Amino acid sequence: MTVYPPYEQRRAFRVVLGSDLPSNSPRLAGGWTADPAEAVRTVAAWTGGAGLEETKAQAPCIEFRPWALVHEREPLDGVELEWHLQLDRIHFPPDDRNLRTHALLAAAYAQPALRRLTPATSMLNVWFSTSVRANWRTHVGHASGG
Repeated sequence: MTVYPPYEQRRAFRVVLGSDLPSNSPRLAGGWTADPAEAVRTVAAWTGGAGLEETKAQAPCIEFRPWALVHEREPLDGVELEWHLQLDRIHFPPDDRNLRTHALLAAAYAQPALRRLTPATSMLNVWFSTSVRANWRTHVGHASGG
């Protein structure tokens, strides 16, 4: 879980349950609050073992999608989880500005053949992988095969 401090354009704390980092647990929920006590209640509830619904009861700023409740109860497989994470990025700033990428992902998700593949986006590009492992996230620069 992460709590980001307010900044000039947005005078509220950003609370993320899960992580924004690809190597950590997925971002399940998040929200904005100007009330530092609500941010602290979120941290206390989540780190105290409360689930998403219980955490939201303590901190109404928290928002989550239906798939996050499903994943909380019985973890989704890696490909399905990545689809939900990619499609959900449209609901969380700053990714909510990439409407064309989201539209392309939503259209691809409607195709069963593509839905079996792991989606990835970068710099407004969309591609699909047969691997659940995010190999493209672990390399920096050109990777040679030899």
